[in-house]
Amino acid sequence: ETGIANVTIRARDWPRMRAVVRGASLLLVAGRLERTGDVANVIATRIAPLTRAKIRRHTRTSFR
Repeated sequence: ETGIANVTIRARDWPRMRAVVRGASLLLVAGRLERTGDVANVIATRIAPLTRAKIRRHTRTSFR
C-alpha cells in the first residue's frame, strides 16, 4: 500500500529518535497504525534512515 500517513512521535521517544528524524532524507518507520476514516496515523516505535543500500539488500525492508 502506498500513500501518505502522518507519523506521531511521543514526547518520551523524541530524544532517541531526534537525530535520525532531523538528519535523514528518507525514513523507515515502524509503529502502530491508527485509522480514523480516510486518515492514517502511525504512532512511531522505531525510526531508522532508509538508504539505497538497505532497499537493495532486502525485498521486504526491515530493521536489521
